[in-house]
Amino acid sequence: MATQQTRASTTTTEGAPASLAPPPPAFLVLASSRRSEAATDMATAMRTNAPVAPCCRRSRGLPAASSSSHGLVGFASNARRGEPFAARASATSLARPAKPARMHRRAAMRSYFDMDAPDGGAGPGSGGGGGGPTTIPDSMPSFEERGAPKPYFPPVGVADDPTLANPLVRQMMLSTSWFGCVFDLEGVLIKSREREHRESWMRLAKEHDHPPPPEMVLKHCDTMKPEVFIARQLMWTRDPMQMRRLNEERVKIFEEIVQANGLTDELQPGVSNFLELLQRAKVPMAVMDSKKRFGELCESLERMGIAGYFENPESPTGEPNVVSGEDVSDWLPDPLPIERACTAMGRTTKRCVVFGNNTTVTEACMECGAKSVLLLGRMPRYELQGADTVVDKLTDLSMENLKRLFTEETSDVAEPQREKVEIFPTKFAAPMVAERSWEPEAQGDDVGGKEPPDWSKRRRRRPDL
Repeated sequence: MATQQTRASTTTTEGAPASLAPPPPAFLVLASSRRSEAATDMATAMRTNAPVAPCCRRSRGLPAASSSSHGLVGFASNARRGEPFAARASATSLARPAKPARMHRRAAMRSYFDMDAPDGGAGPGSGGGGGGPTTIPDSMPSFEERGAPKPYFPPVGVADDPTLANPLVRQMMLSTSWFGCVFDLEGVLIKSREREHRESWMRLAKEHDHPPPPEMVLKHCDTMKPEVFIARQLMWTRDPMQMRRLNEERVKIFEEIVQANGLTDELQPGVSNFLELLQRAKVPMAVMDSKKRFGELCESLERMGIAGYFENPESPTGEPNVVSGEDVSDWLPDPLPIERACTAMGRTTKRCVVFGNNTTVTEACMECGAKSVLLLGRMPRYELQGADTVVDKLTDLSMENLKRLFTEETSDVAEPQREKVEIFPTKFAAPMVAERSWEPEAQGDDVGGKEPPDWSKRRRRRPDL
């Protein structure tokens, strides 16, 4: 090949002066000394079957690949550096090494062209990282498509844990008997103290020279946190310390009113039997109250003798399943108290039954997906239509009634919504042509109609003179 190129160049330059002869191609301008050194190093490597270092791996201090995995490739030594097997691949070397099949096409092309780079593939955008060799990943990273559904756990509407190794426990969780119950203290377990709460707020307003709260504001006094009621409804102050002091004063006034009337916290009829029924069925229970602190609520349960129904043996601190107003930042209709109670019981909100006596319980359950059971007494029945069940007292319920609340449980993950297919599509049906009546709808020009009136029957606007 080199002889033919030499003859071609000799034939072209005959009869022309040396100054006008075209310059030789750039790939032929090679130093004879470097070519001889490269041939010598290549011959030595072939005789000894020594592994040839691909690219500049040995010059960078990296282990060289064997000739069996990359094929036999000729490389020239770098005469300037004086290091063996450290030069780039020359133009007259053998075929390029075959890349592994697992290499990405883009990474393979980048490594192919980085072989002849002067800096060993350390140029901008080559990923060399300051002169190092190109790193070939074992596999390309998997990128999620935009808008792709994410795997949520637990699935929507299904209480399942795929990580469980015991199939019996998993089957029990999927049954309708795996749920928890959350009770509101006042109005469900004990008699509601709505009248006493209203009187305490009226006295507090009078002591601090505030106008008496109207009825539309006082109806929220026992369904909200006292601090939130002061800031949002009464709008007396937004200072947290001042709101806490006002609430402490109100609690003292409330206790005085209760003692003056000789009232005590007593369970409503049938509550003990219902709690015993749930305990025999191994249903976890929790209680919540927005007007008492955690310690006061636990003491109240101890005095009534029902604290044992709300014990949690799995709690690391030994605390019962009790949610007070100081445990959450907001109260119903925000679902925070229900979510905290479900976390303490070890149940999802989809498998929770909340007992209350007002519509705030229904709103919170609708937001978090829980079931609501409301008791009559405070609000009329027609205002409680959003609840799943409305009863007069707890003894009207049984375990079968509670299990039936979860029989129609659906899931968008397990049961995707089916596409509605029309057997007779309307867009391919014959168009419906309505019969058009050409008779005028109005006989006078002063009566609006679609058709123009008849000029012969038009009513005259002025009499004939």
